[in-house]
Amino acid sequence: MSQKILFTAAIFVALGTLAAALQTAYAAETSRHLTLLVEIAEKNSPVIARAENDAAIAEMELKNAKWAMFPQLNLESKTGLIGNDPETRATPWFSELNLSLRQVFWDEDNFSNVARYKKEKQKWERIKLESEYKRDEQLLKVAQTYLDWSASLELREIDENKRDLLRRQFNVLEAQYKQGLKTKRDVLRIETEIKRLEIDILRRDNEVDLNFQKIASAVGLSKKDLDSQDIEGEEAKPFGILKSDGAEIKSADHRRAKIFYFREEEARYDTQLSERKYWPRLTLENEIKYFNHDFVDSRDARPNFDQTGTLTWQSMLILRYNLWDFGIRRRDWEIARVKERSIRAEDQQSLLDLSVELRDVFLKLRENRENVRTTRELLVLEQQSYSILEAEYRNGRAAYLDLITNLNSLIDARSKFMTSYFGFKKQQMLYAFHKGELYGDLKQK
Repeated sequence: MSQKILFTAAIFVALGTLAAALQTAYAAETSRHLTLLVEIAEKNSPVIARAENDAAIAEMELKNAKWAMFPQLNLESKTGLIGNDPETRATPWFSELNLSLRQVFWDEDNFSNVARYKKEKQKWERIKLESEYKRDEQLLKVAQTYLDWSASLELREIDENKRDLLRRQFNVLEAQYKQGLKTKRDVLRIETEIKRLEIDILRRDNEVDLNFQKIASAVGLSKKDLDSQDIEGEEAKPFGILKSDGAEIKSADHRRAKIFYFREEEARYDTQLSERKYWPRLTLENEIKYFNHDFVDSRDARPNFDQTGTLTWQSMLILRYNLWDFGIRRRDWEIARVKERSIRAEDQQSLLDLSVELRDVFLKLRENRENVRTTRELLVLEQQSYSILEAEYRNGRAAYLDLITNLNSLIDARSKFMTSYFGFKKQQMLYAFHKGELYGDLKQK
């Protein structure tokens, strides 16, 4: 009987720890470890680094297009030996200096520098958005794998607590079986349940290890390096996350819709480029040029730099037109128009698919929110039920096995709550990602 009393006391201690953990979880602050993981990912993730590099390249190309509209100063100097047969030079030494200031209002492809600048600006806007989108996509992966890892830690702890309680129960029943108070069937039932739990715990251990490896991969570190950061899982805050779901996100307001728009604008500029190549091309070129030659070791065997130099300038209006090319330029123009239509059609379908995706995100957010509320209410009811049954057991009005059955129900309710809680948190992250607020939310925590 003393063993039974000790086991009952152990159950009360375990339940007190469970209740205290839940109360602590209600009041706990959001884990700082997710913020740390975000900072690590920004420094080490190859995906984020590549997205930032693409944005940097697009910005430099935009600057090139801007400064191409201004005059360019070029210097070319040659010095060396030269010979011919029959010999016409008094000395084999040759020197030449060419300094030119040149501005072309239309480039060689007959695409005005202003139009090229506008195209590069559209491209820069698109790549900048894509870079931010890829960064947030990677940070979403970091956040969701972190929540998966936190959930697996919580569920493993629950399974371990349940196994420890069942082991104490098994010791009590085994002692009672030896005293002839319990049957072999009662002992075997508990023993088989313990074995099943040990299998589940092993699976949880593998799940914890794999999820941690996924976090390391997402932030761009090895598992060993991430281990040194002392990352801890997030604690549940059931009364802090059940806020309003927010409005459904419209596809027209999504960042991908803006990316599609910039893609179509770039395709339109490419069509204009092909069109201008087809028609006559008018080019205005201005140039000031200083030319000097044979200023080193000249015929007079002395430098005569001032005497051999010339300064010229020109302003030319040049008309170019291809009269016959077997239809190459016409077909290039048509190809550009077909590509533009294809991009527009592809983007329209992508917007329709995006609308479905956003609707699914919103509905699952609402569904998961209700699951959290329901499982939380179930957990509260199981706690109340156990408190009543525990009082009846103390007064001798409830059976011991009824108490254990109710305890198992309480632990299972906690497992369901943890699963729904972290599932809802993941869906919240996904909703913030599509709304474009994920990065700000993660940096504020």
